[in-house]
Amino acid sequence: TPGYGSVIDARTNFALFMNHVSQTFEEKNNKISPFIEVSNNELMRSLVTGVGAHKFIDVCFYLIVHRLKPLDIEYMRTISEKVNVVPILAKVDTQSEQEVQQLKVNVLKTLREQGVSIYTFRIDYDRLIHMAETGQAGGPPFAVSNLPPKPSSQDPLDQIPFTHALNELPLLRKLVLETQINNVRQFTVKKFINWRSKQIALQQQQQQQQQQMRSAPTPFFPVLQSLQELAANTQTVA
Repeated sequence: TPGYGSVIDARTNFALFMNHVSQTFEEKNNKISPFIEVSNNELMRSLVTGVGAHKFIDVCFYLIVHRLKPLDIEYMRTISEKVNVVPILAKVDTQSEQEVQQLKVNVLKTLREQGVSIYTFRIDYDRLIHMAETGQAGGPPFAVSNLPPKPSSQDPLDQIPFTHALNELPLLRKLVLETQINNVRQFTVKKFINWRSKQIALQQQQQQQQQQMRSAPTPFFPVLQSLQELAANTQTVA
């Protein structure tokens, strides 16, 4: 998608990405006839298909490196309005299993406290936190690494016992592309329907305001009175 690595500034990258996401919603909405009333159920049936009947972005994998920053929270909050956000713990090969487990718990508790909606694979936050605390795989945030495990020390005589975190990339790939793909698409279409409903409500509100302005009585008499007073004052001065 546009935005990722396009420029150095992270905020500009983020803006480019969100503009692209919004454009996909607007393009699909423009193809829906405004003269035909379409129910949400009809939209759901037409847009959720086995091959995909839309160009929406179904999933955003949000990478978290070593800690969750305040900016990450706000970015995920904004993205989640239009895209299913799946947080990913990157570079877990540099962390121990215990460190990754603690980071998972911290990320989940923080996102829940901040009211950030991520794609949970139909698992509630309480269950996800319990899974993270007990070291169970199967839910976000997923620990991902593309590097083989490394010893904590290159010196074979001076190695410290170090248990690397489990790489959950194969599990994540299976969930998103196989077992959960229909659910992911349904949640994407729901986000589009919610966005479209807000757009329709906003348009209706603007139309009502315009009608009220047009139907408001024109203050002819106060204007006429002001003109008469101005003429009288002019004659007095003359």
